[in-house]
Order: sequence, then C-alpha cells, then structure tokens
Amino acid sequence: MLLHRIKNPHPYNKRQEVCTIACLDCGFIEAPRGFSHKKRFLDQYELLYVTKGSVSLKLNGIPVRLDKHMVIVLPPYKTLEGQAPCAQPTGFYYVNFTTDHPKNFCIFTDKPLTCHSTRALEILDQMNKQKSSAWVPDYVMDSGLLLLLHEISGGWGGSTGSEEIASRIQRYVESHISQPLTADVLSKELTYNKDYLCKIVKKHFGVSLKDYIVRQKLDLAKKLLTTSNYSVGEIAGMTGFSEPNLFTKFFKYHTHQSPGDYRFTHGS
Repeated sequence: MLLHRIKNPHPYNKRQEVCTIACLDCGFIEAPRGFSHKKRFLDQYELLYVTKGSVSLKLNGIPVRLDKHMVIVLPPYKTLEGQAPCAQPTGFYYVNFTTDHPKNFCIFTDKPLTCHSTRALEILDQMNKQKSSAWVPDYVMDSGLLLLLHEISGGWGGSTGSEEIASRIQRYVESHISQPLTADVLSKELTYNKDYLCKIVKKHFGVSLKDYIVRQKLDLAKKLLTTSNYSVGEIAGMTGFSEPNLFTKFFKYHTHQSPGDYRFTHGS
C-alpha cells in the first residue's frame, strides 16, 4: 500500500492528511468467441483495458461497451455482468485495486476512455509478468498502478486527452525542429500509435501530420531567411536537413522560390 499526501487548501491548518492506494491483483484474459462476464458483486476497484475484440457489460444494469483500445475503471459496491456474448475472440487486461480517495489519483469511474498509449500497454504487460514473481514486493505493483493511472489520466482531466496529446506533439516538433521528423519518430518518442497521432493532428490543426511538420519547418525557414543573416546552409541544418541542396529542393517545391529568391523578395 502506498500513502499519498493530500495538499491542505487551508495554510493555517497544520493537520497532515494522507490517502492510500494498493494494487491487489492483475492479469490478462484471452477469451474465445461467445465469452461473457459472469454476474458478480464488485468489492474493489477494477480497471479493464481491451486489446482485442470488444466487451459488452452491464454495471448495475446500465450497458457499457468497450472496444479495442478502450479502458474503464469500475467502482466497488456495484454489480457487474456480461450484457452479451463476445462476437469474436477478445483480449483484455484487468487490474484490481483499492483506494480511499480516487480523485487524488486521477481516477474517474464509469467513464470509458479511448487510450492508444503504447506506454500503458507496456506497464500492464510488465505488471502481469511481475505478479507471478515471488521476489517482487507489493510497492512495486503499487507503483506500476500509479504509473498506469498517470498514463491514462490525460482523458480524465479538465481538458480532453486529445488536446493534451496535440499540445505534446506541438511542443515536441518545436523543440526538435532541427532534427529529421516523421510520424514514426513521433510515435516512438511520444509512445502513441502513429495513426492515432495523425488523427489528433488532423483534428486540432486541420492538416495531416506530415503537412504539419512541413508547415513548421517552412515557417521557421521563412523567418530565418527574412530576419537573420544565416546562410542557406546554416538554415538547412536548423530545419533538419543534412545537405543544403536537400533543403533548397524542399523549400522550392513548397514555395516555388529558391531560398535565395525568397530572401531577396521578402527580406526587410
């Protein structure tokens, strides 16, 4: 069990309060077509993450459907049962845990969330492997649970998860603009599926991920050409091109002007 210090909103109240969280069990279930959850009463929190197929549930009689890449935290003291048998082979992780203050750990129950984070899957897989090892202490599993909740909590905050991811994409591109940038690079560095990142960029910036990267590089190149004395070769390096001629071809293709002509016609 891990203890978490609760920040006291009243500065003159010196009483120290803590809340607790503990991972009790976890695992992975691969079920055949026709599988359905048996009816049972939940006496602890249960996190479900679907990796294949879909799961149809009823929580206190209310239908809940989880498709691939969806996660939910089910609260205790409710009845859980299958709503319908699985129409195809299904796979999902589960984590059972207790806590006396869920909101302090970014836990919001009954709300399904789409989560494409490869990091979340890595944590679940690691927890599943560690649970069978006798030498792994309880606090390691508790820490894994905290990392998992932190990873998926982006969709349960004041802003949507996609807004946070879009902001991360923007920050990463801006801070790594002098390096070669591709969807594969961003997928690896941000630990999200590249197709999902492309959807996020399209939703929030109105262009494809490739076009977004191109736009950012062009904007920087244009600014440097018109406001600085850097050579074309230096600007090529600053925008992620190993050779000046590659930068020149890139710039001319998108602007229909060479870097030198653009500097001449747009420079102050």
